[in-house]
Amino acid sequence: MIGEGFVRDQLLMRSHSLTYLTLLSIVPMLALVATFGDLVGAREQIIGLIQEQLSTAVPDATEYLVGFVQGLDFRQLGAGAGAVLVFTTILAVGNAEKALNAVWGVQEQRSWLRRIPDYLALLVIAPLLVGPALAMRGALESQTIVQRLMEIPGLEALLTAGLTQVPTIMLVVAFSFLYWFLPNTDVKAGPALLGGLVAALLFTLLQKAFVQVTGGAAARFGAMFGTFASVPIFMLWVYYSWAVTLLGAEVSYATQTLPRYRREVRGTPAGPAARETLGLAIAAEVARAFRTGRDPWTTEALSAHLDVPLRVVREVMAELQEGGIVRPCAGEGDPGYQLGRSADSVRVVDVLVALRGERTTEVQVAEVQAVVAGVLGEIDHAADEGSGQRTLKDLVDAMGATA
Repeated sequence: MIGEGFVRDQLLMRSHSLTYLTLLSIVPMLALVATFGDLVGAREQIIGLIQEQLSTAVPDATEYLVGFVQGLDFRQLGAGAGAVLVFTTILAVGNAEKALNAVWGVQEQRSWLRRIPDYLALLVIAPLLVGPALAMRGALESQTIVQRLMEIPGLEALLTAGLTQVPTIMLVVAFSFLYWFLPNTDVKAGPALLGGLVAALLFTLLQKAFVQVTGGAAARFGAMFGTFASVPIFMLWVYYSWAVTLLGAEVSYATQTLPRYRREVRGTPAGPAARETLGLAIAAEVARAFRTGRDPWTTEALSAHLDVPLRVVREVMAELQEGGIVRPCAGEGDPGYQLGRSADSVRVVDVLVALRGERTTEVQVAEVQAVVAGVLGEIDHAADEGSGQRTLKDLVDAMGATA
C-alpha cells in the first residue's frame, strides 16, 4: 500500500518542487527557528543541532548556512525585508502542506486565517521542543551520578548510546509532529508516530549512505564547479531528504487507512460515469442527514458507509462543493458537509453538471461542431425533460428518510 501510494501520489516529482522552494527559503526559515530559540535560551544549541544533522552529508554548505544564520538579525532588517523573509517561509511551509495533503487525498489547504498562525506556530514549537531536550542532554552528561554510573562496566556503553541517540529521538518527535499537525485533515497520533519513526530512521541511514556515495564525487564536483561544488551536492541532499519525509507521510496514511485497504485496492480509478453515481449518492445522503437531524457527514464516514475509497470521496466532494451543491459546516481538516441550498431546489441535473463541468470547448471544424453540438443538445434536453428534473428531495423521499 505504501509503495502504490508513493507512485500514485508522484512524491518524487513533489520532492523536486519542494527542493527548489527549500533552497529559496531555508535561510529565513532557519533564522526564524533560531530567533524563536532565543525565547527558551537555546539559540546556540539549536544551531548546533542543525549543524550536527547537516554537516555529515554536506559540510561546506552547512558551514555557509550556519554562518549566515548566526549573523542574521531580524531587528536590523527592517519591516519590509523581514516581511519578505516571513512570506518566503510561509510559502515553503504551505507547499509542504500541499504535498502532505496530496498523500491524504485532501483537496483544500487551510484558509489564510489559519495558515499564517499555524505555520508560525510550527516554527515556534520546534525550538520549544528541541531546546529543553538539548539542555537536558547537557545536564545529564554533567551530572555526578551519570559519571559514576558510567564507571560501572557494561553501563558506560549503554548510557553513551542513549545520550547519543537524543538527536534521533528528537527527529522522531519532529517528523511525528509534522505528520500529525500539518496535513489539513484529522491524523491520529499512532500513525503519525509510526511515520515519524520510519522517517527518522531512514533519514539517519540516508546521512550515512549519502556520505559514502558522494565522498568521492565531492572532489570531482570541486574540479568542475570550483567554489560552487557544494551546491549540486546540497540540492541532492535536500531532494532525497524530502523524498524520505514524504515516504514517512505515506506510512502514516497507510497505517491509519489500513482497515479500508480492501476498498482502496478494489476500487478502480473512478471514470465519469462512476463519479456521477457517487456524486448523486453523496448528495442524497447529505440531504437525508439534514432531514433526519443527524450529524453532518464527513468524507471518512461516507467512505465507510458507501464502501468507496476515501480519496475518491474527497475528490467528488470537492467538485460538489465547488458547484455549490454542498458546503462544509464544521471547521477544516475533515469537516462535516451539508447542502449548499434546500434539497427541493437542487436538481439531479445540477449535481451532474457540478461533476461534469460546463461544455465550453468548441471544435474548430464547423460541420463537426454543428453535428456534435446538436447531438449533445438532444441528450441534455432529454435529461432535462426526464429524471434530470427530479430534485434531491425526490431522491430522499424515494430512499426513505429513516433507512
